[in-house]
Amino acid sequence: MKVIKLSKEKKINLIIETHSETIINQIGNQIYKEMIDKKDVSVILFEKESPDHPTSVKLSNYDNDGRLVNWPWGFFEPEVI
Repeated sequence: MKVIKLSKEKKINLIIETHSETIINQIGNQIYKEMIDKKDVSVILFEKESPDHPTSVKLSNYDNDGRLVNWPWGFFEPEVI
């Protein structure tokens, strides 16, 4: 989270691509602790139903308690083969 603090001081934007549940949860935790303003965070999800379908783009965000809103159910669940 030091990087986020530094980016505010230097007035730069960060784009973080991740599949990490830990990073997503830590951002929410920092919003809950009021270290990050929820308005400063955008979450964009790229989903593909199958190789034959186009990729859909969905937006999610955090509420005041650092919980994700519009988050797809089971997103971090292990894939069943």
